[in-house]
Amino acid sequence: METKKNGVAREALREFTAEIHQKLEVTPFGHRVFAEDFSATELASILGRMVSVYRPLEAQLVNKTPASSLNYRPRLPLLLAGLAALRAEPPSPMNDLNIQLPDEPAARMGAIYVIEGSTMGGQKIYEQLAPRFSRETISFFFPHEEQTSANWKAFRKELEISLSTPESLNLAKTAAMDTFEKFHQILAN
Repeated sequence: METKKNGVAREALREFTAEIHQKLEVTPFGHRVFAEDFSATELASILGRMVSVYRPLEAQLVNKTPASSLNYRPRLPLLLAGLAALRAEPPSPMNDLNIQLPDEPAARMGAIYVIEGSTMGGQKIYEQLAPRFSRETISFFFPHEEQTSANWKAFRKELEISLSTPESLNLAKTAAMDTFEKFHQILAN
C-alpha cells in the first residue's frame, strides 16, 4: 500500500520523534549556545562530541543511497575543520558511539531526516555565534549556507518519494529515533 505524497512521511517522522526532539532542544547545550558568554572551549567540546556521532554515522551514509543521490554535504569534514580552527584535537575513534543503521536506503533516509532537519536550527545557532567565531569554526551549523531552505525543500520531496510504503516508513522512523537518541546522549551531559 502506497502512502500519499503530500507530506505524510515527514509528518509521520515528526510525530514519531517529537518527544526526543523536544528533549534535545532543552539540553544544556541548547541553553548555553545562545548565552553571550558561550566560550571557544564549550564550542570545541560540542564539536568534538558531534565528531563522536558523525564519524560512525556518516561512514554508513556517505556514498550510499539515498545520500549519494541527495545534495547531502558530509558534516564530519566541517566538524574537523571547526576543531582545527579552534586548535582543538578531535576525539579518538575509540570514543565514537556505537551506531548501527540497518543497511537499507529507508533507514539511511531516517537518519538523514534528523541531520538535514537540524540545519534549520543550526542556521539560528550559526547566526548567534557568527559575531564571535570564524566562519570555518562554525560552518558545521550552517552547512548549506544560503541554500538551507532550498535543500530542505528538496529533501522533503525526496523523503516522500523514498518512504512511500509502510515498511520503508517504519524503517525510517526507527532509524530517525535511534539517531535522535544518539544526539541526545552526547548533548545531554
